[in-house]
Amino acid sequence: MEAPGTIPRPLGGPEPLDKEGGMTLVGFMTMVLVASGALIFVGTGLTTRTHGASRSARLRHQERQRAVAEAVRQIEAARAAGEAGREPGGE
Repeated sequence: MEAPGTIPRPLGGPEPLDKEGGMTLVGFMTMVLVASGALIFVGTGLTTRTHGASRSARLRHQERQRAVAEAVRQIEAARAAGEAGREPGGE
Protein backbone atom coordinates (compact mmCIF):
# COMPACT_ATOMS: atom_id res chain seq x y z
CA MET A 1 0.00 0.00 0.00
CA GLU A 2 1.32 3.39 -0.95
CA ALA A 3 1.37 6.42 1.28
CA PRO A 4 -1.19 9.14 0.61
CA GLY A 5 0.03 11.83 -1.77
CA THR A 6 2.45 9.63 -3.69
CA ILE A 7 2.14 9.07 -7.40
CA PRO A 8 0.82 5.56 -8.18
CA ARG A 9 2.90 3.26 -10.36
CA PRO A 10 1.59 2.57 -13.86
CA LEU A 11 -0.04 -0.82 -14.30
CA GLY A 12 1.31 -1.44 -17.77
CA GLY A 13 0.18 -0.96 -21.35
CA PRO A 14 -2.88 -2.41 -22.99
CA GLU A 15 -2.82 -6.10 -23.82
CA PRO A 16 -4.78 -7.82 -26.61
CA LEU A 17 -7.71 -10.02 -25.68
CA ASP A 18 -7.28 -13.76 -26.07
CA LYS A 19 -9.49 -14.80 -29.01
CA GLU A 20 -8.43 -18.45 -29.14
CA GLY A 21 -11.34 -19.62 -27.01
CA GLY A 22 -13.97 -18.93 -29.70
CA MET A 23 -17.52 -18.42 -28.47
CA THR A 24 -17.84 -17.86 -24.76
CA LEU A 25 -20.34 -19.66 -22.56
CA VAL A 26 -22.49 -16.52 -22.26
CA GLY A 27 -22.53 -16.08 -26.03
CA PHE A 28 -23.51 -19.70 -26.56
CA MET A 29 -26.28 -19.51 -23.96
CA THR A 30 -27.61 -16.32 -25.55
CA MET A 31 -27.69 -17.93 -28.97
CA VAL A 32 -29.53 -21.00 -27.65
CA LEU A 33 -32.07 -18.84 -25.80
CA VAL A 34 -32.84 -16.69 -28.84
CA ALA A 35 -33.14 -19.70 -31.13
CA SER A 36 -35.44 -21.57 -28.76
CA GLY A 37 -37.62 -18.49 -28.29
CA ALA A 38 -37.99 -18.10 -32.05
CA LEU A 39 -38.87 -21.79 -32.44
CA ILE A 40 -41.50 -21.59 -29.70
CA PHE A 41 -43.03 -18.45 -31.24
CA VAL A 42 -43.26 -19.96 -34.71
CA GLY A 43 -44.10 -23.45 -33.52
CA THR A 44 -47.10 -22.50 -31.42
CA GLY A 45 -48.70 -20.56 -34.24
CA LEU A 46 -48.82 -17.24 -32.43
CA THR A 47 -48.57 -15.42 -35.73
CA THR A 48 -51.95 -16.74 -36.92
CA ARG A 49 -53.67 -15.79 -33.68
CA THR A 50 -52.41 -12.23 -33.88
CA HIS A 51 -53.65 -12.02 -37.45
CA GLY A 52 -57.15 -13.00 -36.29
CA ALA A 53 -57.01 -10.59 -33.35
CA SER A 54 -56.06 -7.65 -35.55
CA ARG A 55 -58.88 -8.55 -37.96
CA SER A 56 -61.40 -8.59 -35.09
CA ALA A 57 -60.13 -5.26 -33.79
CA ARG A 58 -60.44 -3.76 -37.27
CA LEU A 59 -64.04 -4.98 -37.58
CA ARG A 60 -64.96 -3.56 -34.15
CA HIS A 61 -63.41 -0.22 -35.13
CA GLN A 62 -65.37 -0.13 -38.40
CA GLU A 63 -68.61 -0.89 -36.53
CA ARG A 64 -67.95 1.94 -34.05
CA GLN A 65 -67.22 4.32 -36.93
CA ARG A 66 -70.53 3.35 -38.59
CA ALA A 67 -72.41 3.94 -35.31
CA VAL A 68 -70.78 7.36 -34.87
CA ALA A 69 -71.58 8.36 -38.46
CA GLU A 70 -75.22 7.30 -38.00
CA ALA A 71 -75.50 9.30 -34.75
CA VAL A 72 -74.07 12.38 -36.49
CA ARG A 73 -76.55 11.98 -39.35
CA GLN A 74 -79.44 11.75 -36.88
CA ILE A 75 -78.30 14.85 -34.98
CA GLU A 76 -77.88 16.83 -38.21
CA ALA A 77 -81.32 15.70 -39.43
CA ALA A 78 -82.90 16.78 -36.13
CA ARG A 79 -81.21 20.17 -36.33
CA ALA A 80 -82.30 20.64 -39.94
CA ALA A 81 -85.89 19.71 -39.04
CA GLY A 82 -85.85 22.14 -36.11
CA GLU A 83 -84.49 25.00 -38.23
CA ALA A 84 -87.04 24.37 -40.97
CA GLY A 85 -89.93 25.09 -38.54
CA ARG A 86 -88.52 28.41 -37.35
CA GLU A 87 -89.47 31.74 -38.75
CA PRO A 88 -86.68 33.87 -40.22
CA GLY A 89 -85.13 36.25 -37.68
CA GLY A 90 -87.14 34.91 -34.78
CA GLU A 91 -84.66 34.08 -32.06
